[in-house]
Amino acid sequence: MSRRSLICGLGLGAGAALLVSTAPQVHAAGVEVSLTPGEETTEVATTAGTTMTVPVLLGGILTVAGGNLPAGTRIALSWSSALYTTEEAPAIIRDDEAFDCAFEAEPTDDGATGSAAVLLGAELPEGTFTLVLGSVRALTYPDDIIAPPTATTIALALPDGDREVTQEPADTGTSTDLLWGATIGVTWTALRWADGFRLWKPDTVALHSVGPSPVPAGTVIDVQVDAGAFTDLAVGPEDAAASGSVQGTVLRASYPIPEPVAADTILVIPIMASAAELSGELASYEPALLALTNAGASSNQRLTGLETATREDNAVDVASKVFYGMDEG
Repeated sequence: MSRRSLICGLGLGAGAALLVSTAPQVHAAGVEVSLTPGEETTEVATTAGTTMTVPVLLGGILTVAGGNLPAGTRIALSWSSALYTTEEAPAIIRDDEAFDCAFEAEPTDDGATGSAAVLLGAELPEGTFTLVLGSVRALTYPDDIIAPPTATTIALALPDGDREVTQEPADTGTSTDLLWGATIGVTWTALRWADGFRLWKPDTVALHSVGPSPVPAGTVIDVQVDAGAFTDLAVGPEDAAASGSVQGTVLRASYPIPEPVAADTILVIPIMASAAELSGELASYEPALLALTNAGASSNQRLTGLETATREDNAVDVASKVFYGMDEG
């Protein structure tokens, strides 16, 4: 998440789960300061078999009352490095106004815990501010399940002593055993006709279940091919195939898998696509597109980024034939 998008998104609503945290008020020459987690939360899956709710924001909501917070005030943080990533520089903001602050030194990371300290460059007036050091990492497959994150700690160094706030991850009660995910791969055949034109026809789609839970029955393999280049389409075993129908410029068929696919199992599904009589250039062409979807079970789906497949290197007119080097020789 970029610094701009993080700051612009700070007004988003909170998740359903509450975080266990402490938000003590600290006093310095009559100044009262409180620190609370940011409102927006997200769920992360852990290797302990549970999912946990954590703040999206690495930082928190800083409230100052009863006077100004002095320049030079030090705010030290430590966090789970598997969970959070830092921005190039910290920020303290209120509405559209930014207040002077900087890292005391470059943030450090020992592979398990990150840490940094922020120094106020000028007095911070009374009001409510957002302290931004970073945000939750983009936890993408296959690294979307992490070790249970440790609490984030935030400590203010004030004349009357340090005060510490702890932001504890909250167990959602949901087991990661319910999570499922899949990738799809496709075998292709090149259909060629006069003058070196070519397009790619899908022959099979291989669904690989990445677990930990099986891919649910009813998950759909959706296949679409160009309605001008193909006359018939069927997806699935011959005795239970889903037949295609014309939808605008494409011929489309959707095959729901009849049984769950266990983790670390590959299910190969045949595709029968009959080509039209092809000659010369095609006036237009929609590349074949294959996708795996399950709207009813999407809340427990691990997104692998490999739920769709296509091929763009179709040489179906002079321009595309030149672009893909099919005009040579």
